[in-house]
Amino acid sequence: MAGAVSGLIGSSRSSLYTTGGTAYTYGNYTGVYFTSSGTFTIINGVRNIEVLVVAGGGGGGGGAYNGSYGYHSAGGGGAAALANNTTITNAPLGNYTITVGGGGTGGARYSSGGFGTIIQGQTGGTGNTSSILTPASVTISRTGPTGGNGGLVYFNYQYYGGSGSSNSTYSGTAGQGGTQYNGGGGGAGAGSNASAIVTYYIGALGGNTATVMDATFGKGGDGGNYNSRNNTSSTPGSGGAGGAGTADASFGPGYVGTGGIVYLRWLK
Repeated sequence: MAGAVSGLIGSSRSSLYTTGGTAYTYGNYTGVYFTSSGTFTIINGVRNIEVLVVAGGGGGGGGAYNGSYGYHSAGGGGAAALANNTTITNAPLGNYTITVGGGGTGGARYSSGGFGTIIQGQTGGTGNTSSILTPASVTISRTGPTGGNGGLVYFNYQYYGGSGSSNSTYSGTAGQGGTQYNGGGGGAGAGSNASAIVTYYIGALGGNTATVMDATFGKGGDGGNYNSRNNTSSTPGSGGAGGAGTADASFGPGYVGTGGIVYLRWLK
């Protein structure tokens, strides 16, 4: 349910409403989540509100192609989304401005020719920041991770796929380096060993908890393939996949990272 929401915050006379969000309930919690920017308003009552702020994922790197000799390398995957979870104690009345960051842009494919020419695809864009601005002018935010590196062709000296961008938050692993022609995978993000965070997703996005968090948000984008631009995984992560370094320009650029999400929840 999107738009106006009724619920309890603190007493039987308390209520709240939200613009642009979607209400959900799970167990003892009532909440609302935003996949685009909006406003959350507390009319009366005092209660602690738990929040989860997830930034946009990093974009995939672009591929590189040397048209003179037919050599190509794919871009690396973007890092998965980062998250910040905290509690607003005795949340003040008034408007909470919700900003949901978009995913990082995909890096452009670069094509050129010639012997000894260095050709490298563009690095994917950084995921955009998501935030909550409270009525007390306190900002709770999470900046996004970096995008994947572009593939490189330097004929006839070296050519390799771009590496996936790294991400150490929540025990995420660094992106894997690319092999010749193919890009590396992006770094893991918010889903890795973040058991306290995954409970926000139950009932909101649906599906198995581990699948929703780890596969959708916690997984970096896949590296591109030299002759195609696609995710090799059936469950792409929030980091964008790398672009290809092929003669077919329709396979570039890298994929855009997945947009962020903001959760607010409270005990019924």
